[in-house]
Amino acid sequence: MKRCSETSNEIESKVIDLLRKYPLCDSCLGRCFGKLSYGLRNEERGKGLKTSIMLELDFMVKSHKLEELLSLKEIMFNMGHIAEGWFRLYFPKEQFQYRACYICNNEIDDMKKDFLKKAEEILRSGQIGSYVLGVKLSDSIRMLEDDLVVKESLEYYESMKHEIKREVGKVLAERGLVPNMEDPDWEVIYDVSTRSVFKVKTTKKQLNFFNRLSRGVPISSWNSPYPNSLSSEFDKMGKKIFYSVSEQPDVRILTDYPLVTDEIDNMKIGGYYIKKSSQITRRDLSVIAAMKPKKKYKVTVFSTDPEEGWEKVYGDIYDVFIDANSPSEVMEKLKVSKAQILFIDLVAYHGRLSKVADLYTKGE
Repeated sequence: MKRCSETSNEIESKVIDLLRKYPLCDSCLGRCFGKLSYGLRNEERGKGLKTSIMLELDFMVKSHKLEELLSLKEIMFNMGHIAEGWFRLYFPKEQFQYRACYICNNEIDDMKKDFLKKAEEILRSGQIGSYVLGVKLSDSIRMLEDDLVVKESLEYYESMKHEIKREVGKVLAERGLVPNMEDPDWEVIYDVSTRSVFKVKTTKKQLNFFNRLSRGVPISSWNSPYPNSLSSEFDKMGKKIFYSVSEQPDVRILTDYPLVTDEIDNMKIGGYYIKKSSQITRRDLSVIAAMKPKKKYKVTVFSTDPEEGWEKVYGDIYDVFIDANSPSEVMEKLKVSKAQILFIDLVAYHGRLSKVADLYTKGE
């Protein structure tokens, strides 16, 4: 679409790209940029983005910078009700299409109201003391979110479960039922699939650091073609993994990477070497999970035409060190060289997460 190449606003370009492909309610569009403009609800953020895009595109139509009106139809339909009047202006004889949100199926508001009602009933019954909220997304929503984030490179995306927890928790706090974010006794969890709420006794969470020296053994078995995973080994021990920085299973991890679990001892399991560090609070976990590390990869390649700076291993085999966000970005950067990639290893990471890791490891 011509308009995308002409705009100087990266966010507007991204919004238009998204709305050309997916119908998104205000909340789900807002969550695509949920880590920007602190203090706004995602519904407000999404509605504001749609309004801005409508103004921008209508300006381009009226100033004859966008002459192909048919290219606007999909964007209008995917915006939802807010674009209905605008659609009738340019297509008065046609029927507006009402589409369900690609991620939440227009159900996120009902989920929040349902969770609020059921959680409040449990909390006012006197069955539990201090608490924190949790949300269990359905596998289908998790898959949709994961695919969307990867395909559209949504660096500032916020998961639906975080939005639901935050907004329901805010209302409960206003009603005198304040969550304990530091050291709760219970977790009140909303299951999106069944629309049920249940309570579980909280467990202590421990920060560990691990290396993965075997390829083909992912952290999680969910949506993985590999039969074994670290999480399945933990399940056998009756233990749980709460958080890990994601990395593709075919990439060895040679640096110390953070892993938050139940309380465990140092262990070697399934190609993983895990070193325990210390207990952390839920707030610590939230802070760590929000940090996105900058990574350094060692790429072992075969090439008859090596570039300057490549380290010779043997014959026509070289090690190349590349800063990138992911292995796919590594492969993109090496396309020009036409080198054959043999192996990819993660050897270091930088940024705030690295500094936090240093604090914990130096304090041992």
